Amino acid sequence: MVTALTGLGDSACTRPTKSRSLVFALTEREREVPVLLADGMSTQEAAARLGIG
Repeated sequence: MVTALTGLGDSACTRPTKSRSLVFALTEREREVPVLLADGMSTQEAAARLGIG
Protein backbone atom coordinates (compact mmCIF):
# COMPACT_ATOMS: atom_id res chain seq x y z
CA MET A 1 0.00 0.00 0.00
CA VAL A 2 2.72 2.45 0.88
CA THR A 3 4.34 1.82 -2.49
CA ALA A 4 1.13 2.74 -4.27
CA LEU A 5 0.87 6.06 -2.46
CA THR A 6 4.56 6.96 -2.45
CA GLY A 7 4.95 5.97 -6.10
CA LEU A 8 3.45 9.32 -7.04
CA GLY A 9 6.90 10.92 -7.19
CA ASP A 10 8.54 13.75 -5.32
CA SER A 11 6.56 16.49 -7.02
CA ALA A 12 3.32 15.01 -5.69
CA CYS A 13 4.71 15.14 -2.16
CA THR A 14 5.84 18.76 -2.34
CA ARG A 15 2.88 20.25 -4.15
CA PRO A 16 -0.31 20.30 -2.06
CA THR A 17 -3.33 19.44 -4.14
CA LYS A 18 -6.95 18.80 -3.35
CA SER A 19 -6.72 15.15 -4.44
CA ARG A 20 -3.61 14.60 -2.30
CA SER A 21 -5.41 16.11 0.68
CA LEU A 22 -8.34 13.77 0.10
CA VAL A 23 -6.10 10.70 -0.07
CA PHE A 24 -4.44 11.50 3.21
CA ALA A 25 -7.78 12.34 4.82
CA LEU A 26 -8.61 8.63 4.54
CA THR A 27 -7.70 6.26 7.33
CA GLU A 28 -5.01 3.66 6.75
CA ARG A 29 -7.72 1.00 6.58
CA GLU A 30 -9.69 2.98 3.98
CA ARG A 31 -6.55 3.29 1.87
CA GLU A 32 -6.13 -0.51 1.91
CA VAL A 33 -9.26 -1.04 -0.21
CA PRO A 34 -8.11 0.52 -3.51
CA VAL A 35 -4.69 -1.10 -3.12
CA LEU A 36 -6.27 -4.55 -2.84
CA LEU A 37 -8.50 -3.81 -5.83
CA ALA A 38 -5.50 -2.58 -7.84
CA ASP A 39 -3.74 -5.84 -6.97
CA GLY A 40 -6.53 -7.64 -8.82
CA MET A 41 -8.83 -8.69 -5.99
CA SER A 42 -12.57 -8.57 -6.46
CA THR A 43 -14.54 -6.45 -4.02
CA GLN A 44 -15.71 -9.66 -2.34
CA GLU A 45 -12.12 -10.90 -1.96
CA ALA A 46 -10.99 -7.55 -0.57
CA ALA A 47 -13.86 -7.56 1.92
CA ALA A 48 -12.96 -11.07 3.05
CA ARG A 49 -9.27 -10.11 3.41
CA LEU A 50 -10.25 -7.11 5.52
CA GLY A 51 -12.81 -9.06 7.52
CA ILE A 52 -15.78 -6.93 6.48
CA GLY A 53 -19.05 -7.55 4.68
